[in-house]
Amino acid sequence: MGGVQFSSFYFFQELQQYPHIETQLLLPRHGQFSKLCEKNLIPFLIYNSPTMLSSSVSFFHDLIRIPNPIAWIYNIINIYNNSKRIRNLVKEHRNTVILSKGLYSHFVTTIANRKLSNTLIWHLQDLISSRFGGILLKLMNYFAKLGPNYIVCDGKSIFKSLNSYNQSKATVILNGIKADHFQRTNEDRKSGRKEFNIPKNAYVIGHVGRLTPWKGQVKLVEAFIEYTKQNSTAILFLVGAPTFDSDLYLNKIKNKISKYGLSDKIILTGFRSDLNKMYSIMDLFIYPSIEKDTSPLALIGALSSGLPVTVSSIESLEEIIEIFPEMSLFNPLRRSEIINIFRMFEIEQMRIKVSKSIKSKFKNHFSIKVHTQNMMKAINEA
Repeated sequence: MGGVQFSSFYFFQELQQYPHIETQLLLPRHGQFSKLCEKNLIPFLIYNSPTMLSSSVSFFHDLIRIPNPIAWIYNIINIYNNSKRIRNLVKEHRNTVILSKGLYSHFVTTIANRKLSNTLIWHLQDLISSRFGGILLKLMNYFAKLGPNYIVCDGKSIFKSLNSYNQSKATVILNGIKADHFQRTNEDRKSGRKEFNIPKNAYVIGHVGRLTPWKGQVKLVEAFIEYTKQNSTAILFLVGAPTFDSDLYLNKIKNKISKYGLSDKIILTGFRSDLNKMYSIMDLFIYPSIEKDTSPLALIGALSSGLPVTVSSIESLEEIIEIFPEMSLFNPLRRSEIINIFRMFEIEQMRIKVSKSIKSKFKNHFSIKVHTQNMMKAINEA
């Protein structure tokens, strides 16, 4: 599961607090998401979709990407077949609201809902790349003009990627989570550090996120390799797995760690669902995305946990940066700036000051209740 899946789960879970609304969740196949729904008694239907393929082929660890025509043809066929499956389902529910989440779902629901009396809302949670002459962005804007009655964007950068017509029926609503969902505790801190053989007095710099090139973890590793010459008690703690991607990027990171003999100083946990413990282990949370991240749940989780947080100064994180001006910023492509962040937060009092300020503001901006209230306003307006 990635950010779109978790945000969908949190939202749908919160919708259970609205008993006058009849809801139905449609999932493409059985997996972690359906298990989570079963555990939490959330009703869902499976419409049996095959896995979509990546629309491009990556070379040199994502430095170069070229279109994958076979994947495009395969995905277009699947989009059409899925739209027929979805259409048969939504025909049974006239004058209803369809909320689509995930890029391919937007195309599927647009085709499935043609000439039906339902209200279609797109929840855009991915910033579409302008690669390949912006063809995918143009395609998305074309479908956005034809399909949805309303569009919800989870960041200003996504809103700006829409053409003027589509912007006229769009709004920005940031993601949300339960304000008390991720809580750091001394018990989790002790057991977590014991699990990973991290000394009690170690300075742990942490990150949570999918291991993929545009998330920028390799930039942290490169900066940390240099930083260890100055601070022998520091640990870099990277939580995440290459979900939806190959292991090429992960192997690149592992090779760098092995080359410098830092396997005891740079810890890769793999995918973890016990984020309370992961955040509790950390002293500092650093988010080094290089591009296209908008209100990411891993970052929001760190903000809610009471950690001091620092982020890269990319445009797509501007809303979060505006809300929390106490967060220190850095250029993820400048190693010296990342190292300066590492040094700055060595001081415990600095970490306490920043974390208290962040914690005091969180509920007013990123709680799932606020997010759901804003989503309901958008649904009612649509």
